[in-house]
Amino acid sequence: LVDYAGMWLRRTEGQRLRAQLSPSAEGWKVRRTLPFATPWRTLQIADRAGGLVESDLILNLNEPNALGDVSWVKPAKYLGVWWSMHLDSESWATGPKHAATTAKTRKVIDFAAAHGFRGVLVEGWNPGWDGNWVGNG
Repeated sequence: LVDYAGMWLRRTEGQRLRAQLSPSAEGWKVRRTLPFATPWRTLQIADRAGGLVESDLILNLNEPNALGDVSWVKPAKYLGVWWSMHLDSESWATGPKHAATTAKTRKVIDFAAAHGFRGVLVEGWNPGWDGNWVGNG
């Protein structure tokens, strides 16, 4: 999406879904000058995960590539440092489960190198980022 709100689906009654546009930080959902075109919105359902991968729907609805030559893009596996934190077995917060450390990051880098991963996603942290820092903006 370019210059348009994201969207999610909310279940309303039984198996009925309602589309919800994501508001911006300022509170509005879409702010555009007229005329404008809205992006395609699709919902894909398959009996197996492969059915989603095999679909050409998104490719067929996309605008042509605006980047030019993308032959330099090489798909690869990567490892994220924070998976254990999303599972609540470790934490960003100071305390017994604290794992937002350089030592933890080095272990993940070593694991990735030993098992053929081409990259490691490392997000930063700073002292004082404890608590509900996402909720506090």
